Amino acid sequence: MPQRMVVYMLGENIRKSRKKASITQEQLAKMIGVKRSVISKYENGMVDPSFSQLQRIADSLGINITELVDINDVSPSLNAAIPLVNKAKEISKRSRAGGAIILSDEDKSALTELAALLGKVPDEISNNKIISDELKHEYDNLFDALNLHGKALAVTIVAALASDPNLQGE
Repeated sequence: MPQRMVVYMLGENIRKSRKKASITQEQLAKMIGVKRSVISKYENGMVDPSFSQLQRIADSLGINITELVDINDVSPSLNAAIPLVNKAKEISKRSRAGGAIILSDEDKSALTELAALLGKVPDEISNNKIISDELKHEYDNLFDALNLHGKALAVTIVAALASDPNLQGE
């Protein structure tokens, strides 16, 4: 689906969710710290909100961000990554409670599988700002939660992935 159509559908989803929550554009704008005109531009597909802005909108409406962004509109092949992204989020939440992350073999396997799956769809990811922002945000959270040894290991793994021509961006 062309990016412009995805932004339009995203705007429609924001509008529907806002109305379902019985919130005006003005109220939503105040909740997320923008002008009402910005909400109007989002809803009319004129402006592509950042991932962090989408997360604020979803939080303000009391919904999950996936109710705003239909992954099938962006990339049907990424649908298989959703459970793995959720696993990465679960790992990230565990780390916030105690600082460093100790990865189980299951965690390592899920993260490796996620990296391999995402490596199969580089064009879809690199051409979609919302997905790119979300992946970077999740990676940053996970990386920040690692101790020095974990960070060194993560850099080694990412360096290996980055050296694979099949996984490199343009």
